[in-house]
Amino acid sequence: MAPQQLLTRGEVGALPPHAGLEIDLGLLPGTLQRLVELHHRYGDIYRLATRGAAAETYVVAHPNYAQQVLSTHHADYRRLLLDGRMSLVLGNGLLMSEGSGQKAQRKLLQRCFHGEASAGLLRYMAGCNAKLLERWRACARSGESIELTRDMLDLSLDFNLRAVFSVDADGGMLDDVGAQFLHRLTAPVREDTRSNLLFVKQAKRARARIAELIARRRVRFDRPFDVLTMLMDARHRDNGDAMSDQQIIDEILSILMAGHETVATALKSIWYSISRDPAVAQAVHEEVDRVIGSADPSVVHVGSLQYTKTVIQEALRLYPPIWVISHMAEVASRIGAYHVPAGTIVFVCPYLVHRHPEFWLEPEIFDPGRFGPEAVAGRHSHAYLPYARGPRSCIGGELSTHEMLLHVATVARELKVVHVDGAPGDYAAGFALRSQTPIHMRLETRT
Repeated sequence: MAPQQLLTRGEVGALPPHAGLEIDLGLLPGTLQRLVELHHRYGDIYRLATRGAAAETYVVAHPNYAQQVLSTHHADYRRLLLDGRMSLVLGNGLLMSEGSGQKAQRKLLQRCFHGEASAGLLRYMAGCNAKLLERWRACARSGESIELTRDMLDLSLDFNLRAVFSVDADGGMLDDVGAQFLHRLTAPVREDTRSNLLFVKQAKRARARIAELIARRRVRFDRPFDVLTMLMDARHRDNGDAMSDQQIIDEILSILMAGHETVATALKSIWYSISRDPAVAQAVHEEVDRVIGSADPSVVHVGSLQYTKTVIQEALRLYPPIWVISHMAEVASRIGAYHVPAGTIVFVCPYLVHRHPEFWLEPEIFDPGRFGPEAVAGRHSHAYLPYARGPRSCIGGELSTHEMLLHVATVARELKVVHVDGAPGDYAAGFALRSQTPIHMRLETRT
């Protein structure tokens, strides 16, 4: 499936093959499976009709094409969230902003996710891991199995709320900006009017709750260290202005939405992959023992867990939480030899790109060796897109990877995670790659 010859935007090209299928942008169950089947049939770029819209949808599965949309010609496209409810709730947060405003906002938020700030936030993850580990130790003693989806969602929610709100993460905040709200926000669109009305009311309560907390913090001299405080203290470099309360709320909701289910989905895939390969599991345990020893796992260790990082990277390749990166063409553009009319919806699909046989030998096989230094250096820059690429890449990608490393190391130092039943599959294609199949594990204390 070699890509067509690349053309400049000024040249006239043909349209991609049409798959003769209409797609619902609500992304109902079965959408991903259909896109995979069509990729095998029509190749690395093809068109679909879009239900309820005049525009067509292009599905992109080759790194060259992904690079054009995400990087080379990124200014031709704007980000498109497929669920209109997200736009209403997220306002002008980083996930929604475009152009010069997006660049300025990204610079403002950058410090929250790197360096000393990132290290400080990971200390909350250590506390969340300790709580989970206490329960998992009890399960190891009793022989009770765990269900990964539920436990990883709970862990991710705990960390995200504490990283964002720290001491204010409990009580009413948990009720209004907790699992039920975030699940509704990232779930596939529903035609149930009553459900959507309840969601709107819930979104208003969430925004009001955060606004109340901001007001209380403004009169405090001893603000706790967390994302909310960093956003309140942030100042634009060019004029020294702070963010408005509304902007802070937009950013908080964007961060919670982007970091909750995606990380939980990734952690579930990581443990599934480790549990299915005894050699990988042994190598992870050996590295954790060598790097951490008897110390408490912390941010100082994550940079030395090189093999464990390749395990995480390979799990994200096979099961990318962000399975599709959606854009809309603002102007007429080109993808390879193909014309892209203004208004066209473009799906860059990491799930397909990560399985492209030209770049991944035996792509369905789990092999952390794909992420050794030499293999990475020789690979197309856009063949691996767990956090997208280009100026709109995920700002929290590094923090998320460190979060996963710290979690895996904390558990692997004490416990073996043994597969009982279930596997990733039966996907509901919402914001994240949501597997509907429960995955059960048994926990064993390491001796």
